Amino acid sequence: MAPPIRATDPQSPLLAEEQYNELPDHVRRSIEVIDGHVVFLRFGFAEPDAP
Repeated sequence: MAPPIRATDPQSPLLAEEQYNELPDHVRRSIEVIDGHVVFLRFGFAEPDAP
């Protein structure tokens, strides 16, 4: 399964593992980091890409 398009978007924010680990828990629960690209979650689930 390919990562969401937003995960490979060159304009999406980048975040290193060390930076992620320093974030507060509530922020870490609202994002996912895929290959360094931040994907914002909605209600705890990744938003699907539009068809």
